[in-house]
Amino acid sequence: MEINVKNFEETFDVVVRDIQQAEFLAIDAEFTGLTDKNLGLLDTVEERYEKLRTSTNYSLVQFGLAVFFREKEGGYSHRAYNFPVFGGFSRKFSVNTDSLILISESGFSLDDMVKNGIPFLNLDEEEKLRLKIEEWKKQQEAELLQKVTNKIGPSAILFEESEYMNAIFSKVERFLLSPDTRLEIENSSRYQRKLMFEHLRYRYPDLSFESIEGNGSRIFVIEKKPKEEQLKILHEKEKEKLKELEEKVGFSRIVREISKSKKLIMGHNMTLDIIHILHQFISSVPYIYTDFKDMLTETFPRFIDTKVIAAAQPVWDKIQDSSLPTLIETIKRGILPVPNLKEEPSCLPDLQDFLDWNSTI
Repeated sequence: MEINVKNFEETFDVVVRDIQQAEFLAIDAEFTGLTDKNLGLLDTVEERYEKLRTSTNYSLVQFGLAVFFREKEGGYSHRAYNFPVFGGFSRKFSVNTDSLILISESGFSLDDMVKNGIPFLNLDEEEKLRLKIEEWKKQQEAELLQKVTNKIGPSAILFEESEYMNAIFSKVERFLLSPDTRLEIENSSRYQRKLMFEHLRYRYPDLSFESIEGNGSRIFVIEKKPKEEQLKILHEKEKEKLKELEEKVGFSRIVREISKSKKLIMGHNMTLDIIHILHQFISSVPYIYTDFKDMLTETFPRFIDTKVIAAAQPVWDKIQDSSLPTLIETIKRGILPVPNLKEEPSCLPDLQDFLDWNSTI
């Protein structure tokens, strides 16, 4: 099943339920590039990690998740989900042309990813935005409750803006004497709106001020509202901002649910996948390998890499090759046993061989 930004929210609970009920999970990912470092057979674990860590200059752009359920009558059933991911925060986006050609040949569309990719934030990025919302709320509450610590007053009005601001003051005075409850000021510049916010709030603390989107330009809105109502509106705006933040966290919520479930995770040659998943959706991966190990085991305590199993006895004696295409052919020829695996209508055909191999192990 393809899940993108258009249907992510409506399918989120279904995916979470499947994760919670699954016997184990299988993952696969696509990237805009691999590591720029040459990997050597004689690399130490620390050297290999350092080289692979540089791959975080590129991006994980597609995440495949298969959830497997043990059937009462024996065997397994499964469902597969495919998530294109993109955006959520201002960040650099690097591409290796060879990698882009490879994933494009498999049906991946860069244009579709930009338009329909699910946004994401890691924990550090989310915390920065959450703190901004908290600071905004405190400032707004302080101004409403007249607890602003700056006693100096608003900034000075430049000579070229004095005529404009005097006209605004006159408008507001007439507005206060009228039965109207709302005054809209159009065609103001950003700097003029800044002046209005500062000076009108200072002169008329019982009025409400807001800048909203109009027909092609911003409209400065002044309203007569009790402080209690203004505080209520402020709290509603805070809820809206927090909801928008949750939407920006996006696909990271799925990764966090996988981590929370503590379910067994399987994949083939998944070191890069794990590094990118942690870096993009949890937190920046550390420079030191032992710290990375701690981060990994805390986030995903149970995982199996089938490439490692294929390169070990007794499997190695039967195949002599741990690459995925060879393993798929080995399974097709019946050299390795395959448990009963029931098809599900929502499975992605291009992931089927990968899922079959994982279920074997």
